[in-house]
Amino acid sequence: MSIDNAPVDIIYINGTEYWVSILQLVQASLQNDPDVWRTQHLLLTHSEKILAVNAATTQAVDITKIWNLTQSPQVYYGRGGLWQSVDEVYLNIPGFNETHLSGYAGPPSYNAAPDYIYKGFWLYWKFFWQGRFDFANGAYGSIKALEYRDADSRISNILLPNMQTDPDSYPVVDKQGNIYLLHWVWIDWHSPSDFADYPDHSNTSILRLFAAVLTNVKTGEVTGYLYNNGKNDYVKSFYRSMYPQWNQQMPSWLLPQLRYPESYFNAQQDVYNFYFQTDPLQWQRNVFLQSTETTRFIITPINGTLTWAAVRLVEIYHSPSQNLAGLYIAPAGTRTGQVFLIRFPEGTTIIGPNSAVSAVATDPLVKTQLTLHPDWAIGNILLYSVNTRLIYVIPYYGTQGILTVPEMVTVVDASTKQVGHYFIQQPTDSVEVGSATTKAVNSIGISTGRITINGNLTSRDQYVHGGNTRWILGISTTGGLVYVLAKEETLTEADKLTLTTTPFGKPIMLVVDNTTSPYTVLGVK
Repeated sequence: MSIDNAPVDIIYINGTEYWVSILQLVQASLQNDPDVWRTQHLLLTHSEKILAVNAATTQAVDITKIWNLTQSPQVYYGRGGLWQSVDEVYLNIPGFNETHLSGYAGPPSYNAAPDYIYKGFWLYWKFFWQGRFDFANGAYGSIKALEYRDADSRISNILLPNMQTDPDSYPVVDKQGNIYLLHWVWIDWHSPSDFADYPDHSNTSILRLFAAVLTNVKTGEVTGYLYNNGKNDYVKSFYRSMYPQWNQQMPSWLLPQLRYPESYFNAQQDVYNFYFQTDPLQWQRNVFLQSTETTRFIITPINGTLTWAAVRLVEIYHSPSQNLAGLYIAPAGTRTGQVFLIRFPEGTTIIGPNSAVSAVATDPLVKTQLTLHPDWAIGNILLYSVNTRLIYVIPYYGTQGILTVPEMVTVVDASTKQVGHYFIQQPTDSVEVGSATTKAVNSIGISTGRITINGNLTSRDQYVHGGNTRWILGISTTGGLVYVLAKEETLTEADKLTLTTTPFGKPIMLVVDNTTSPYTVLGVK
């Protein structure tokens, strides 16, 4: 198993972002392997390791704790590697045991239904032409096989023409601990009338978000759920009629884990950047938008509530100033499917990401560090709203041995170009890394740490620490489930009464300190 070419995905669970990667099944580096075919088809059948890192602190996290798994993952269907290059694997063959990692906890071999069972004539025909005469002659009995184990290909094989999948599938998990890869599927129907053909006649398709499709990484079972936004037309109607088994309600456990498909989001923007404009005079003046940077998934406030969302910045079309004109936001979770274009008022100067990077590079203190460390590489440029001000967060990474570690976090006020920074002293200290952005923002005089969380109370766990009562509260917000810590000694009697008597499922609004993990309750509104 290897992480070298394994996809890395960002997920949002219980109010926290994680980077996760299912280690890719690859050929073992065995010297003089006497039978590569048997190694690939009988021994290296699956992956058992999923790595997870807290996106804010870079701290490694046990994936079984995030997903409440009771055994090691069994990933017989994945993306790339041997899942893609080896057509089939054969299971429960006498004398051949599947390879396991040390510490593996789970069934000794595959214990679900296979894709196909070779027996009789087809057993002989299959293996005779491969020169595997012991298999062909039935030395191991009927042969159970798993086929089309690359999840991307497995989904593509069941799609009709003019249907596409988001290349960035990502893992989700149900309440029983079953792990799935989620592919968004949409219709890309080419219009004969050059629909949305301005300015270069390239975006002429009618796009319709169609379904969320899950592939069980252990069994390969594929389950689809049609996306229903309450609208229908002849394009969607035809394709929906071809997949009646997918016409079912999405399960409740899946909704908080949804996120808007990135490629589809980008394709929509390519059209919206021009066709949002409905004023003929503005159209003649070429008052349009153009996207900048790539789509990022971040936690951002929407109507005062922290929400995980896909965000992409847009600049004024062909503007030499490269100032920011607005941004697209597509909330995740239960609000997946909504897309907002937020435009800044004309005359408002908000610098774009390229200008923010230039401001950082010319700041005297930062410039000195970049000169001393020419190997530092810039990370993802993220735009956050902090106390009503738009702040760019620009991290820099270096290397320590074989590790890539965060070395510095810089911030730029998008309105004033003021630059702040924090040099990380211990890049492997997750506490320091987790607070680096806050300290960088504080360095430009912006106070952080006080936000409002609004949602329904879902859980309340009580314990005692140092003689004082503590409560871990679960709040279901529009952006997902958030856990907060309430401390008896810092709250008023009225606040404590509200926290302890509010029924589950009822709304509650809390002011919290978001610089702690978990967030700490400051008061009840």
